[in-house]
Amino acid sequence: NDKIMTCSYSSTIKEVFRTVSECEKKVRVWVLESKDKDKSYGKIMVDELCQQRIFARLIPDTAIKDCITEVRKVLVGADSVLRDGSLINGLPTYELALAARSKLPFYVVCETLKFNPRVSSKHVKLEEGFDLIPPELITGIITEAKTFKPENVVVQMKELERYFGVFRTLVEDGYY
Repeated sequence: NDKIMTCSYSSTIKEVFRTVSECEKKVRVWVLESKDKDKSYGKIMVDELCQQRIFARLIPDTAIKDCITEVRKVLVGADSVLRDGSLINGLPTYELALAARSKLPFYVVCETLKFNPRVSSKHVKLEEGFDLIPPELITGIITEAKTFKPENVVVQMKELERYFGVFRTLVEDGYY
């Protein structure tokens, strides 16, 4: 009977809720509209969750502060996790993280494939429709490998960066 808020559209988050539902656990999901121009990514998510018989309620982006008190935690997907533990995700993830701050756990759920060891938040230029969420607003980053605290992502990023260096050398030497 968990109550969770999310935003935008994430196939990973959708899969998490589907898996929970298949385990005969009940979950209720509040999905922020995540409107960008004329498209509501939250509406797409709600429609797909409802097709899977998962309770999902569409919330206008302007109602984050009003509705955050109705849930127990926040789960969001990721477009990219940066080397300093920051998150890039669709709007309005930053506002959601601020609303959850000090009240609710705020988790990012993604594959380690989304980790970007080459870019930190200091050097990122966001495209329209995306937010940058600093690591201090994130409780944890849940991946297929393990759950990371944002400050511990740095160690994983250094390991990934090492592999990028190996790959770069192979390309430069003509092996690819």
